[in-house]
Amino acid sequence: MKGLFLITLFVFSLNSFGAENPYLLFRDIDQKLGSLDLSYQNKSLSKEQTLEMAFENYKEIKNLQLRLRNFSEELNVDVIDRINRGVAIIGQDLTIIHKSVKYFLHLNSRMLSLSSKFTPDEIDDLDEALITTDELESRENLLWFAIQLSVIDDYLLGYRNWMKNQKFRRIVNAEDSSYNIKRKELKKYIHSLLAKKHQKMLNKATEGFDNFPTWRSRHRNRNSQFAKFEAEVETISAKSFVGDKKAVKDLRKELRKAYRKDGFKNFWTFSLHHISGFVGNIAGAIKWRKGWLYKRPEVNKEIYAHLEPLDMITEKTPFILTDTLIPGHFGHNAIWLGTKEQLIAYGLWNHPRIKPVQHLIEQGKSIIESDRTDTHLKSIEDFMKVDEFAIMRNKKILTKNKKQIEKIYDVALSQLGKTYDFNFDVETTDKLVCSELLYQSFGHVAWPTEKYIGRTTISPDNVGELLLYGKTPNKLVYYVAAYERDDLVRKDLKDMGKDMGYRFNEERSTPEYPYFEKPVKNCRKIVRDEKIWRSCGTTWKHNIYNAPVEREFPDLGELGL
Repeated sequence: MKGLFLITLFVFSLNSFGAENPYLLFRDIDQKLGSLDLSYQNKSLSKEQTLEMAFENYKEIKNLQLRLRNFSEELNVDVIDRINRGVAIIGQDLTIIHKSVKYFLHLNSRMLSLSSKFTPDEIDDLDEALITTDELESRENLLWFAIQLSVIDDYLLGYRNWMKNQKFRRIVNAEDSSYNIKRKELKKYIHSLLAKKHQKMLNKATEGFDNFPTWRSRHRNRNSQFAKFEAEVETISAKSFVGDKKAVKDLRKELRKAYRKDGFKNFWTFSLHHISGFVGNIAGAIKWRKGWLYKRPEVNKEIYAHLEPLDMITEKTPFILTDTLIPGHFGHNAIWLGTKEQLIAYGLWNHPRIKPVQHLIEQGKSIIESDRTDTHLKSIEDFMKVDEFAIMRNKKILTKNKKQIEKIYDVALSQLGKTYDFNFDVETTDKLVCSELLYQSFGHVAWPTEKYIGRTTISPDNVGELLLYGKTPNKLVYYVAAYERDDLVRKDLKDMGKDMGYRFNEERSTPEYPYFEKPVKNCRKIVRDEKIWRSCGTTWKHNIYNAPVEREFPDLGELGL
């Protein structure tokens, strides 16, 4: 009965969140691609054995493509719906989108690599040479043709809509070093599929296949092995657009039109990045002192006593010109990775992402941050050139959910080396600002964002103000400030709310639920004396955190099955 209950619970969880858990899917792809039997490359095998093993590998990869495609279609509909509603894409979905692009390209690369081993000798005369008098050679040609059709079929059925929405198109074509995706890599791959020369070759292959039905029928009756190769091509050909010259032409036209629309957007993004970078680099170099909390051993000791792995940090440096240019009270964010001892206690010291930076953590560099130089690690001692310092903690981390914690480390440390995002666009991952590092790493959190010159941004104050929301997923752990040398003021959540322009409503607050309100300016038009006047006033709004539905599933192992 217990087993039946757990299986029912598992099935229900799948129906609640969709048919496929992306993290288990990505893991399956890695494992199954790694376990493919590649011994057909051994020259001691016969051609027959080589072909049969290659065909089995083709079927395995095709099945993985189908699973990824089905998931990606669902993700595409969900994300584009949010884009159309003006809702920001949360960090976990940006991670999943880029991983989907990575695995789409990876699977198709493996397919085409397999295909290259069976490329017909007479590639320029496929209308006559696809079906040959040599039955084994014909099967090799048919496998090559099936793979060529399959990769185009895969794009058209699952990923064509990726390229139709401008914002989604920009996201999937962005560079992301975390997943070894180059800029416009997806676009270039699709163009290679639809290139005139490539399509002309496939059109000839289609003619060759269609022109020999009698020959194929004779070999099918004689050899069941031939039949399965022929059936594979026929199945794909029945729904493929290959051979339909108008459909191919329309598809190329569709893509050209889409990318023409991106021209101005790309120019504006390029210009803003360089102008903003120029101003930011000059402003960042202008500072008139070091922070009042710098080289304060007693403060550092307090901070070390409070910090736990994956705590979020925010700070203020009013003596640096860039701090005056950043809207809001706080000016910078970072993440505390943990000391060696803490990571050992969490069972994470030998995590694959942590291993490469173990030597830096042992040197005390346990903070990961993004600044104008790049994304890197830093020590508390170097970080404390500030006047204010606060520690925030995600409540989900308190549960010590190891799977969730590993996912955060995996995303955070994959950002190392990324350059600064002077476009301040939270929905791109090729470059980062400090608060975007938190947005990506804590991807399960629906962070407050703002619209700024056509893009969605997140500021250090946006990160901090989530503490002031009702039902917030975060908590304030520690807050300290110094306003002159040797000064030290310990602050609480009420102080933070006041610093960020919120007011504390004592009447509506309880010890478990502090009630903060944000001033919101409202304007309306009124008609008076036959003239239109603009009347503005301030109202106070209490924000309540709306947790996103996570793309998270228990697996059978976690359910004890």
